[in-house]
Amino acid sequence: MNATGSRPLHAILHHLFGFVIRHKWFTSALIVAVVLLFGYQLTKLTFDNTPDGFFMEGDPALQHYEAFKNQFQSDEFSLILLEAPPVWDRKLIEAIKATVDSIEAVAHVTRVVSITNINHIEAQDDEIVIDSLFRDASDKTDYQQIRQKILSHPRYPGLYISKDGRHIAILVETEIIKNELDYKIALTADLRQILTQGGIADYHPRIVGAPILDADVRVIISQENGIFTAACFTLIMLGFWIVFRSAYAMLMAAAILATSVVVTFGMMSALGFPYTVLTPIVPTFLMSVGINALVFLLTGFCYARSRQESPLQALEDTYVEVGSISLLTMLTTSAALFAFSASDVKPVLHVGVIMGAGLMVMYVATMLWFPVFLGSGAQKKLKLGGAVLNQRVALLVKLGEWVIRYYKSIFIGFILICAVALVGLSRLETDFHYLGMFKESTDIHKDYRYVDDQLPASASIEIVIRGNDPNTIKRADVLHSMDRFSRHIEQHSELPVKVYSLADVVKELNQAFHENDPAFYRIPSDNSVIAQELFLFESSDQEEVKQLVDFQYKTARITIRVPNVPDSRYRTLITTIEQAKALYFEPDGQPQVATTAEDLARQLESAGLPELEVTSTGLVDLWVTIDDYLTQSQITSVSLAFAAVTIIMIGIFRSLVMGVVLGLLNLSVVILVLGLMGATGIPLDPYTVLIASIALGILDDDTMHFVKSVQEDMNAGTSMEQAIRNTYSRAGQAMFYTTAILVLSFSINIFSDIASLTKFGVLISLTLLLGLIVEFLITPTLILIFGSRLLNTHQADLPKVSVVKG
Repeated sequence: MNATGSRPLHAILHHLFGFVIRHKWFTSALIVAVVLLFGYQLTKLTFDNTPDGFFMEGDPALQHYEAFKNQFQSDEFSLILLEAPPVWDRKLIEAIKATVDSIEAVAHVTRVVSITNINHIEAQDDEIVIDSLFRDASDKTDYQQIRQKILSHPRYPGLYISKDGRHIAILVETEIIKNELDYKIALTADLRQILTQGGIADYHPRIVGAPILDADVRVIISQENGIFTAACFTLIMLGFWIVFRSAYAMLMAAAILATSVVVTFGMMSALGFPYTVLTPIVPTFLMSVGINALVFLLTGFCYARSRQESPLQALEDTYVEVGSISLLTMLTTSAALFAFSASDVKPVLHVGVIMGAGLMVMYVATMLWFPVFLGSGAQKKLKLGGAVLNQRVALLVKLGEWVIRYYKSIFIGFILICAVALVGLSRLETDFHYLGMFKESTDIHKDYRYVDDQLPASASIEIVIRGNDPNTIKRADVLHSMDRFSRHIEQHSELPVKVYSLADVVKELNQAFHENDPAFYRIPSDNSVIAQELFLFESSDQEEVKQLVDFQYKTARITIRVPNVPDSRYRTLITTIEQAKALYFEPDGQPQVATTAEDLARQLESAGLPELEVTSTGLVDLWVTIDDYLTQSQITSVSLAFAAVTIIMIGIFRSLVMGVVLGLLNLSVVILVLGLMGATGIPLDPYTVLIASIALGILDDDTMHFVKSVQEDMNAGTSMEQAIRNTYSRAGQAMFYTTAILVLSFSINIFSDIASLTKFGVLISLTLLLGLIVEFLITPTLILIFGSRLLNTHQADLPKVSVVKG
């Protein structure tokens, strides 16, 4: 081939080909050096699936959470649930005490609370006693009486014991180390080990909580990633053998895959991007999508050899012609992936950038290794030709004839299907459930379901109240508002909740100060009485005070314990919380009409409240915020990906109409899949939100190959119908093989214990299959309908497609 200045891309590839052919050993050494350099960076790769890691620096939700942690250290906890016998005895209590003592010695545990060490507030013999109910437990202790006292207490049921008394909880609070996860794995292992020892195992303990989830996600992903990457690699090798029947082709593919994966992940580490819950899709994506360039190069080389070209000339022609179109398809795919850089969800942004950059690395590796393996007489080691591939074109040719005959009916049917898909698309929702990442068959999922059925308090929302002056939180009106806020949440929440704050402690103290009279379980109206009661509490339980309020009494927290459910189920509760904030903490809010004496009292009280800043935070609040960002990410990423792909197609085909039509064609496949998700109730989550942009980036590759093949034939004087037939037998083969490799590779994720990853694998595979069907049926249909109005058939300087001829 004679590369000229009119084709600068061809000229660049021509010179690169010549350089590599002349300097094979230097090129090989350079590749190995780069692999070693980036391989060293892999040792610095970190893992982060903590909630903080999902947010950009400076995000308001993250700032609220950081401020909360600065004041109260942590809201992370693990919940251990025990099956309690109907009759309590010393054995049960001693087992719990021993377990609490053992857990307190575990690294990173900050506090352990259970029925055995709660500082119970009670009046006894003219004094206020704040102490454990089981301090002097013995064989003579009336355990049933204590059990009844715990069950009748306003605060304990729903926090430390189930309301029916059949289950007892041990609450394990732990510190949070930002962007660190390994300590949670060790913590989880220690806690689970303790629960297998001593008498506690007799009560069938189950443990759940944020640290446990984080640790289990990390362990499963670490175990599966290596297995699935190896499986994907094996499938690609098998695919190369089936298609090319050449061990040498398999060796070439292996070198390209290994080079690309190592360099990409080394680059990821060098950029400071951690390994997250989304990263497992990167190696599968990179290998299955990036290897397409080699498939087209090898099939193109086959085609050139079948025309009786000399081996070196066939290699050069293929390298320049197929390499140029592969570069353009790679750039469109990368551009679609870079659209994720607009996402507010950090792992989504990182994955988009890494996959886009990884495809570029894969292309460079392919264009360097390909001539190294096949240059200077090495072509004879590649035992393939057109014969094996040519046996597989009969079905494709028949399909082409069918489309040419019925293209109008096909087009009408496609329009109707897209219209139905739009209805499903209108029902598409976002809903992230961190626990839902696990399949229901996993132990952690089963434990959570059991625990939340018995004691629905495995997660929490935190409300932070800040005043401007010291002792603001001690004021009676502030505590009254906190208490009424809490009761409002409990009464109006659709989810089972348990709300706890300093107001509850003050009510307990006030009841104890009045000889345990239940009528005095309320907030005193006298600020001096409150101060006196809290002084006693501070003297007895400093640790509990620190968990509820700062030492100046300017900042307090209200903890709302909730079950672990999908984020969509928290939204009504969050709306209720926002309404309650306005009702009880905003004196300048909208005036309400007082219909009852209680409403009037509340309005009069709130009117005199000091200025308070009330914010919601905590892990649940963070996950719901991420849910909102996912919707924005879907809209932004799809819009940017569509724009990028369309603009590049306009540039490649030098036709505004063609670029827009082909861009919309690829978008239609995305609409079909998203419509199916909406119709079947599959929500968008951090995994499935990636599907649309990834699909847009991948599907345009086949579109360009198909249309360019038709265009080249028509430029050579072939009729439109014959050009379509030729394209089915040439480009159609490579399109089929590359799609098969992609679908098989992504389908590996079906076997993951991570349900979201399984969902992603199924949906992206379905998208690619639908994409292939659309390419085979609708792309030629559009060409037949619009003809020369769509195709620019005289752009001879465009990159030429060379693929196998049937």
